[in-house]
Amino acid sequence: MSSEQGSGGRRFSRREALALGAAASMLIAFSTGMRDSAGREKRGERTVLHRGRKIRIQRVRGRRELYIEGEHIRTVHSNGAYRAEGFVFSPSPTLEGLAREMVDYRAALQARRARFLAARR
Repeated sequence: MSSEQGSGGRRFSRREALALGAAASMLIAFSTGMRDSAGREKRGERTVLHRGRKIRIQRVRGRRELYIEGEHIRTVHSNGAYRAEGFVFSPSPTLEGLAREMVDYRAALQARRARFLAARR
C-alpha cells in the first residue's frame, strides 16, 4: 500500500473531498458537538451573572434548560415566549430575560422579608 492511498486503501476524488468538507462544515455550523454521558452538548452552554446570581442556560437533548444558582427551573415555551412552570411571571421572549426577572423578584422578596423581620424586633 502506498502512502498516498491512506489507511482506507483508496483515494477520494476532488468531488468526494469537497462533499465531505461541506458535510463537516454543516456539522460544525449546527453545533452538534461532542456530547457527554448525560446527553448534554459541551458547547451550547451559556453562563451569565445577574445581581450576584449565576444563571446558566444549556442544551439538554435538544431543549434549552434554565438553571439559577444550580437550581433547575422548569420552563414552557409557547407563543414565542418563555414562562416558568409554577411561577407567576409575565412571559419573556428569552430564557435569559425570564431568569433576570426571576432573580430580581427573588431579591425584592428577600429585601421585603428582611424589612419585615427588622420591624418585628
